[in-house]
Amino acid sequence: DVIMVLSCLGDAAEEKGDHENAEQYYEDALLTAQENHSDNSRMYRDYAMTLVENGYIARAEDVMRQNGSEDAGSLFIRACIDLWEGDANACIQKAEEILGTGADADLCADACVLAADACLKKETGSSVSMTKASDGGGTEEERVSWFERAVSWSGDIKYLRLLAGEYWKQVGDTRKTTYY
Repeated sequence: DVIMVLSCLGDAAEEKGDHENAEQYYEDALLTAQENHSDNSRMYRDYAMTLVENGYIARAEDVMRQNGSEDAGSLFIRACIDLWEGDANACIQKAEEILGTGADADLCADACVLAADACLKKETGSSVSMTKASDGGGTEEERVSWFERAVSWSGDIKYLRLLAGEYWKQVGDTRKTTYY
């Protein structure tokens, strides 16, 4: 159906890092879903997430208010906003809350990845997907733990790749300090 195609195009654009086109596809999918009175909570979340990644925090909050639900997806967007605004600890706390809501496995896995990003932000002052700086202290072990949790929620290959990448990074960091 048209809604699914638009949403998939948004997902594809997002995967390529083309946030502007992803935003447009998600907005079109959301409008089409509204016209057809379809369930659109995932589209609200995808659209709001893209807005956050483009730095449109107020618009993302408006989109989630339009959704009107206080579900795990809304909590996920609020966690993304916390990370964007530099509050890694609040982001991690919300990720933990999401895991306890009974949300679908993919949303829980995404919450784990977001928490791993928050750990990186705490550790280095930067993030994989967000760009504002933060202070605090996280560890590589915390990141690995969050990626492992993501894999336990969803065996999707993208989560396995993230975990493998973190393992690889840690092995590379260890090899740099080992003298032969």
